[in-house]
Amino acid sequence: MIDGSSLHYLLTTDDYELSEFTSTTLSSITNIKDIGKNIQIPEGIETISGGRDNKAFWQKGLESVILPNSLKEIRAHAFQGNNFKEILIPNNVEEIKGKSFYNNPITKITMTSDQVNIGERAFGSGWTEAKEKTDAFKEAYSEGGPGTYIWDGDNWSKE
Repeated sequence: MIDGSSLHYLLTTDDYELSEFTSTTLSSITNIKDIGKNIQIPEGIETISGGRDNKAFWQKGLESVILPNSLKEIRAHAFQGNNFKEILIPNNVEEIKGKSFYNNPITKITMTSDQVNIGERAFGSGWTEAKEKTDAFKEAYSEGGPGTYIWDGDNWSKE
């Protein structure tokens, strides 16, 4: 289904599988060829799977994603290897695990909450650059709180 207001494909239950342990954890995409490069994850999803074996959106060629307000946790590697340039993290997100958005060319992050725990190398590409970029973001976010942050190639600054 295409959401006409933002031209993002709204995932349906035909497009993904839920975790066998909980009905609020999106564990994998089953219909990648039909969803396009811009997606919207439906309300009700609280966790996006990651980890060694369950990388829900790992290297799917995505360019943008609208995350649901119900989302609380983005697990490691969940969105690794896509083409996101910007990301908006909803207010209810409590945790962004390490390498959640690794190998994405993100230069704009909007945080709506001041209570997000951010894991190692969550943002950036390459081992060293991802550590530096994530550490710099954590520092800027810790000092600046909720808001939009822009990466200028060396530092994050609040818009």
